[in-house]
Amino acid sequence: MTFFIPDRTLCSICEQPLAHRWHAAQLPYADPAVVGELARMGRRYVHRACWNAWRDRDAYATSALAVRSRDPGTVADAAVVDRDATLFWHEVPALGTFRLEDLHVLFTLEIPTGDACRLAGSLREAASAVGVSELAAGGELWRLRREGSRIEVARSCNGELLELADVPFERYLRWVEAVRAMCDRATRRPADPSPRGGSE
Repeated sequence: MTFFIPDRTLCSICEQPLAHRWHAAQLPYADPAVVGELARMGRRYVHRACWNAWRDRDAYATSALAVRSRDPGTVADAAVVDRDATLFWHEVPALGTFRLEDLHVLFTLEIPTGDACRLAGSLREAASAVGVSELAAGGELWRLRREGSRIEVARSCNGELLELADVPFERYLRWVEAVRAMCDRATRRPADPSPRGGSE
């Protein structure tokens, strides 16, 4: 198991210390058949800035999906909404949530089943809001702020910042579509699992 220790854990890309957990993202497991030796980086931490600039990012994200697709009960039943299939969601009945996983941004959102419809509307409104939007999701607070062609997404719990990421606006809109599909699932209405890009 990889533990995060501020100012001691090193970024696996630049090999410099990570000052804060919210500066970092944890890499998913990758498929060595796709990325070779880079697969050893699975579950290690990286600076989000390093990940965004990394030349192997797209290949690593795609290989991570290959690994996730062999995990029973996740991708097999997920609604894939990204054309390259690195963004998907699935239900976690034991937790009473839906889970949205973006393997390209390295961000995961837990959506309480009973809040899916409310959050679908709130996330869509945040896309056009001026200033900061705050959304309560389970025990977390999400803060969203539009910055040109990107949306800054911050997750916090009990006042502690957990994650902070810049999400390209078009990809954020795919998050909105995914949560809308969760709402449809939660209310037992059929939902198109791939409104923009098809699924694998």
